[in-house]
Amino acid sequence: MTLTLSFKSGTFKSAEEVLNFMMRHLHFMPVAISSPWSFSGGYHDFNREEALEKFRNNNDTTFTIADDFYLYADEKNKIMYREDSYKYVQYFIFDFQKLDNTWLKSLIEEAHSIGFFMGYLTDEIKSIWQSQEFLNHYTQTGRSFSHLNFKMHWHPILSPIVKNEIIDIFYNPGHSIMTYNTWLMAAPEMWFSKDSWEYFNKEKIKSFKEAIEINEWQDDLLYVKLFDATADDYESKEILSLQSQFRELSEMNKIEKELEEICNKKNESKPKDTLIKTINYTPTIETKRDVSEN
Repeated sequence: MTLTLSFKSGTFKSAEEVLNFMMRHLHFMPVAISSPWSFSGGYHDFNREEALEKFRNNNDTTFTIADDFYLYADEKNKIMYREDSYKYVQYFIFDFQKLDNTWLKSLIEEAHSIGFFMGYLTDEIKSIWQSQEFLNHYTQTGRSFSHLNFKMHWHPILSPIVKNEIIDIFYNPGHSIMTYNTWLMAAPEMWFSKDSWEYFNKEKIKSFKEAIEINEWQDDLLYVKLFDATADDYESKEILSLQSQFRELSEMNKIEKELEEICNKKNESKPKDTLIKTINYTPTIETKRDVSEN
């Protein structure tokens, strides 16, 4: 399972502040750490004081703490942090083998006290095809896409690289996307916090009767259980229909377009080579398939 938690850029002022937040919410014994600057070239032995000292000097904008040394991006328990300058977002991705609800509640409530945009829980292996942008991954694996409202489009950054149109995942009801200030997904479980209400309407979301559960944990902290995260098939007709209905009622599609437009306007003057470096963090199909077979 994976929990993604998003904050608007600038919420955490330094890598040191991020690390301290992560250490308060570790769900495993930290063994290894990696980052492009302070701990480059793969995982290193984790030592909190060493990490704090290096982060004070380098202020890393991305790093990962894991419960073991991994070589193939197949971490079983990890926390990854990244700040994306193109999408103006700081986010955490928590991977875990077993969900501890007490840990989860503590994490969400502290994040809410700071003020986050959205968090969601999903099984990335089951949901990854909804976010797959490259047609050849379907054709090479023989996977059908007849159940999707399938559309192709020319992407200004990705298409020149692959020299072809890519899948417009906007039309996939179960897709996830990193956009302005947040990641968005009509996920099995979702939390909307303070920064989301600038765009979402809380009462509209609370009126969605098809959800398994909707509760306001605290003022302006809304929890939605859309479907069971342990469901065998995230692309069943019933789940895709449920996600589509939720996206429509919550106006998530409209909000996604609005947030993407904000990004585009804010980044009109940035060179494309900068934008290429900020392509969404999404593990590859091959990696996820390998993980699912283990």
